[in-house]
Amino acid sequence: MAAPRRVEWLGTYFVPNNEKKAEIARLQIEDGLFTSSMGGPLSEQTDPAMWRAVLDIGCGIGDWSIELARQYPLLVPVGIDINRDVIEIAQARAEASQGKGRATFLAMDALEPLGFANQSFDLVNMRLGSTFVRIWDWSALLNEILRVLRPGGIVRFTEAELTQESTSAVHAHYWELFLKASFNAGRLFERKGNGLTAYLPHLLDHYGLRNVSSVIYPFVFKSGTAAGKTYYTYFERGHTILPFLQKWGSLPQDVETIFQQALSDIQHKGFQTTWNVKTIWGSKP
Repeated sequence: MAAPRRVEWLGTYFVPNNEKKAEIARLQIEDGLFTSSMGGPLSEQTDPAMWRAVLDIGCGIGDWSIELARQYPLLVPVGIDINRDVIEIAQARAEASQGKGRATFLAMDALEPLGFANQSFDLVNMRLGSTFVRIWDWSALLNEILRVLRPGGIVRFTEAELTQESTSAVHAHYWELFLKASFNAGRLFERKGNGLTAYLPHLLDHYGLRNVSSVIYPFVFKSGTAAGKTYYTYFERGHTILPFLQKWGSLPQDVETIFQQALSDIQHKGFQTTWNVKTIWGSKP
């Protein structure tokens, strides 16, 4: 009998590091899916052109920063991520993009002191930070964000709510398992779909941010549509998340079976699911 494969984790990121090739393939779909479904990188902001220096924390393969540079010629994004492999991909993509390579990327652990001078940025963005930020990390992270943010600058977080409305009971059950695992792993303040998003506005208030606001983007995926096909491929690539569910979900049954049944249901005629994604932001006094 072959020995079980050793699972290696990179920092606090929720996908094992030895899944990195498959995870990069998942991120390539996820980044574009989020940016397009939200109507662009800063669709809820009234005057993004007023900023110049932008920090993108946990940038992954860089889709958000690259699209930002393409849409706003005066913005200069800097993306950071702990994973050197995705940083190399992000930099290569930036240099080949219409943004003329203005987006730059650095390998950096966001849960350590940030390697930037005080008041370096006009906007600090973080999308899906729950993939690596635990509830006890938020205090130090926010202090560092405020240190590198200029007065009047914006802190902006985007997070997915982990309960999905779905025509498939198995598909909905899969996301309930993900919610349970996320809570057990310390990624949510409460075991609810909005167990992080409901708390972020209060955190920003607590740390003195002004004009704290939020908007919900409903992502709707239906079988037989282009969006539905993209979601199917994205969900399929989510096989990389199963070790996280197995580790933290305290599962009574095989997660692979649940995953495969949910994947099958997504292809059925009449399938539909709605996934709410929330952006929260505030300004530094």
